[in-house]
Amino acid sequence: MKVSLTLFATLLVYVVFGLEPETTVVPLDKDQVKEELNEIISLIPRDNITEIANSHLAHDEGFRAAIYYMQQPEWRAMVDSIRANPKWIAFKEMVSKFGLDIDQLIKCTKTFIENANVGDVDPKANRSLAAFVKDVEGVIPIGQMLVTFGKNKNLQNMLQHIQTDESKAVVVDALNIPEVKKYVQELSDMELNVKEVLTFVFAALGWGNFESA
Repeated sequence: MKVSLTLFATLLVYVVFGLEPETTVVPLDKDQVKEELNEIISLIPRDNITEIANSHLAHDEGFRAAIYYMQQPEWRAMVDSIRANPKWIAFKEMVSKFGLDIDQLIKCTKTFIENANVGDVDPKANRSLAAFVKDVEGVIPIGQMLVTFGKNKNLQNMLQHIQTDESKAVVVDALNIPEVKKYVQELSDMELNVKEVLTFVFAALGWGNFESA
């Protein structure tokens, strides 16, 4: 089943608004939430995604151009600047309370980019992640993941904690970091519909319009 990132966000909206409302917010068990999130993440076929990435490195000029660009000092400097920004650190600390390890995600992504053999790349080639993402979406069991998520009371409770104004403020501060804005725009230019996903996520969490945040 091939599901676009926008459809994934739409399904997330459905899951969030489909949750049974609680009269009180239950204290969050971080360790339990992390364990249950890891169970959902384990549904992602990592070996398949690695095969897809290697295939695109071999045959997809747009993907190679994108990875080549991410290997350059300018991109690395932008990422390092984001990670050192106090507002990003505050965001990272906030999501860690919900059992989400951003550093691990960054580490995995960084390792792949640094080790990727892009071969000879035309610096003027159009950078595009679209075909790669489309193929990845085809192997991720998004429906199963969302159903599992929606049935889990601990994860529903996590969403209630995330939906607070305090959490929104931390996220908005991080998104307004100039380098983060540039990062999002760069990915959008590579045909990754990040802004659409953020728009749907903001709507799902009751945070209003992403563009005006």
